[in-house]
Amino acid sequence: MASLSSFECLKTTFPNVYNILQSENTQQQPEHIISSVVSNQSAQTNILTEYKNKKAHLHNFNDPQKEAQQFLGSLAGEQIDHMVFYGIGMGYHIQYFKELFPHTPYSVYEPHVEIAKQFVSSIRKELFDDVNWRAFEISTAPNQYLHFLQSFIDRTPGTVSLAVLPSYEYLFEQEAKIFKEAFEQMLDHKRNNMMISQKFSMHWVENSFRNFKHVCNTPNIFQKKMYFKDKPVVLVSAGPSLEEEIPYLRQIKENQSAYIFTAGSSLSVLINHGIYPDAACSYDPNPLNYRVVDKVKSQNITQIPLIFGSSIGEHILDEYPGDKLHFITTQDTISSYFFPANQTGYPIVQDASSIAIMALQILSQLECGLIILVGQNFAYHHGNQYASGIDYVDPTKQFHPNLSIQTTDVEGHSIYSNTSFLSMKKEMEVYIKMLRKTNIINTTKGGAAITGTTFMSLQNVMDQHLVAHTIDSSWIHHQETLYSLHHIESAKHQIEQEYQKVQKSMVEIQHIFKDIRWYMQEQQLDSLVKLFSIFDIAFERLLKNRFSKMILIPMNRVYYERLYQQVENIFQQSDSIKKAQAILYYYGSFMQQIEKSYMTILPLYEQL
Repeated sequence: MASLSSFECLKTTFPNVYNILQSENTQQQPEHIISSVVSNQSAQTNILTEYKNKKAHLHNFNDPQKEAQQFLGSLAGEQIDHMVFYGIGMGYHIQYFKELFPHTPYSVYEPHVEIAKQFVSSIRKELFDDVNWRAFEISTAPNQYLHFLQSFIDRTPGTVSLAVLPSYEYLFEQEAKIFKEAFEQMLDHKRNNMMISQKFSMHWVENSFRNFKHVCNTPNIFQKKMYFKDKPVVLVSAGPSLEEEIPYLRQIKENQSAYIFTAGSSLSVLINHGIYPDAACSYDPNPLNYRVVDKVKSQNITQIPLIFGSSIGEHILDEYPGDKLHFITTQDTISSYFFPANQTGYPIVQDASSIAIMALQILSQLECGLIILVGQNFAYHHGNQYASGIDYVDPTKQFHPNLSIQTTDVEGHSIYSNTSFLSMKKEMEVYIKMLRKTNIINTTKGGAAITGTTFMSLQNVMDQHLVAHTIDSSWIHHQETLYSLHHIESAKHQIEQEYQKVQKSMVEIQHIFKDIRWYMQEQQLDSLVKLFSIFDIAFERLLKNRFSKMILIPMNRVYYERLYQQVENIFQQSDSIKKAQAILYYYGSFMQQIEKSYMTILPLYEQL
């Protein structure tokens, strides 16, 4: 029986885990695990586990500590910013990791409740007092690991490493494999996001300011849910297979058997063939994104509604001739502040590397029926990257086999792709898992196989699943109530107060930097140490300020990330002079960027 102190300490440190282990519902989980705590002659405890016809100790029975050293010893001397342990067992590997990296934070994901219970019942309560143990999660649902990884990796600065307990790779082979694959996908996603953030973080905030008037004056796409619920939607991308499907898309449009949404540049291809989709989706913050809707503007086409992400590139919305609807993205901190999801009831759409992935999220939230992917190649097709008919893209740009990667297509054949396409494909697969949307058909002939979708030719989809006159082609003409703007002035007043505080904080921090330099020069170490705590309070005040969180930090997210890769090292520095030098260098560089972006955004803020 577990000691009360062990569980009470768990309750204080990881209350969610405590609630799971104390819940009667966990007793009914069909885990099919039989586990028991055993001890060797040296009184070292272990867990003997049976699972799906496999049986093993979670650690080496005779010498679990030596096994931990062999398991993690190769990491000695490496740069690890944060470690994730898959599988907790009895924690021998975690204890050894703490010896190797006494100041490195770590987190634990345990896929089985029964093992977590045995662990908590047997370990010393002091283990939970470790400030470096940042997160502890136990799986209680099949796809919980995806939500854990997404939220955890996104909010964790620096590099994140993974250690899977060897016994778990044997006992829970498939689960461990899926977790490792998802971990790598999420890390790739984070790296891609960092590169995108480096390029677009300024655009996101600037566009959010400029587009705010359009958000206020257009319906949210989620207000139209009643027209799309349980209805089939064709999501058209600009892959090179798209041209082969034009006759079928024309027939779908004429028969009104499914809604047709375009993702990005595929809009130009359909217009070239005289097909006007039911909606065009676009979100790219790049100023060059105006080219996506160039044909609509030049031909003054008024019949194609534009569903735009609220941080879309500037000038697109001002001149668009058709109806407009918006969705608020996670990159738009301005609209999210004035129209939060918990007040409007409309979802905030997670930013992604392609508009097709964001459109998938929207369609899932609209609770539409069958989703039919067209032109979603994620690969080369007959040597082409894109469909023809896009004026600003050369579709015949040939790939070089030595610079390409082979992958599997929808029919099991080997095809060529590239790192960018495959990264987006993996990201789409992760979102399909998270959305739990099971009725997605990929009709892209010659395209890369997309896990979570079923391949079927578009002609067969039409024959087997689509019925004429299914959709409401006049959906856009039904007027919706726009956001209430009564609270805008009071919300502006609140953020104005925060803005005034930010100004004071920036001046305060510069004064502290000046004092740090003086105390360093005069070798007044006691005063310098006292100043560190004053600086911590001042900097924390800046970070928690609503104006900072809404505007300044999002504009400098890459610099913020880089700063916090160093925070732990600065915190652990015992030499006062070296610590002061590090603060001036790392925090000083960050504050320079903050002040620079502050001056850049000020004119747009004052026009809000």
